[in-house]
Amino acid sequence: MLVGHHTHSDHSKKRLFFLKFLATSSTEFAISQTELQHLYSVMVKGKIFDADSDNFLLWCKTTCDQSTQLNQLLNLEDVGFFFTKKIEDGDLEIESLSLTGFDLL
Repeated sequence: MLVGHHTHSDHSKKRLFFLKFLATSSTEFAISQTELQHLYSVMVKGKIFDADSDNFLLWCKTTCDQSTQLNQLLNLEDVGFFFTKKIEDGDLEIESLSLTGFDLL
């Protein structure tokens, strides 16, 4: 779906990239569990297209991969716990996870 000159997916990716940029630009800002929950609600539960959840999972993975000891953007163990809890609570169906999603568990 085009929104202006860009697709919905492009807009979503740019917004997620901006959050990652904020986190990498500041040693005092990290993406919290509350923010992760909000992003999950919008990008997975309230997705407009299937690509929304795929983009979110990929963003989580790359953000975790870019974290360092000095700048912890998003902790892979915390994200794994977050998604495992969603599956246990029945809020996320394991069958709907992409390969990127399995990397987060």
